[in-house]
Amino acid sequence: MKQNVLILAVFPLASFLDVYIRSEACDDPGKTAGTCGVAYMKLNGKDHSPHKRGHNVVIVDAKTGAVLESRGFDTYAHPLAGVRLRDYLNSINGDKIVLIAIQDEGSKYVKTALDALRRLGATDPILISRRGSFALVGYAQSNKPYWITQEQQRRRKGPSEIFLRIPLMQSRKNSNSSSSSSSSSSSSSSSSSSSNSSNSSSSSDETTQQ
Repeated sequence: MKQNVLILAVFPLASFLDVYIRSEACDDPGKTAGTCGVAYMKLNGKDHSPHKRGHNVVIVDAKTGAVLESRGFDTYAHPLAGVRLRDYLNSINGDKIVLIAIQDEGSKYVKTALDALRRLGATDPILISRRGSFALVGYAQSNKPYWITQEQQRRRKGPSEIFLRIPLMQSRKNSNSSSSSSSSSSSSSSSSSSSNSSNSSSSSDETTQQ
């Protein structure tokens, strides 16, 4: 007699973070009307940019996609802004996505922070041009993921934009755990089956001996 066997497979849904960054410098064509440029830093459609002149930074938890902090550094007007930006970026550690965008102008005092930008994944040449635009999606740990992206344009050539979909690490962790659990379950089932066969065989032997 034939029996219909229904096998259910459960696949974890991938979780993603949609990132959009737009760095507008003051002389860029198409900049936000009535402004000297705006830095937009959107996650799943919501803007988290502090909208400050100079370098804007948003820190995101790479596991959950939660925004942890946002800050602005006026690397155009304040002589210590580059030092503060450097120290701030170097203090970011662990599984953190780091979004950076220039608003208006940010070239004057940024040189001190260039190595800190490179640490997060920025690549040379990093444009230092008056009223140039710059956008970066970086990562704080040393093992850099494939999705790190940098865009930059000289004066009047921007804005610089990044459209990116990042798989959150938590979803991949869950996926790996699920696969591991499935393998473990399969292995356990196989062991149980072998044990049952062994017991059955042992029982048969005992009957024969009797």
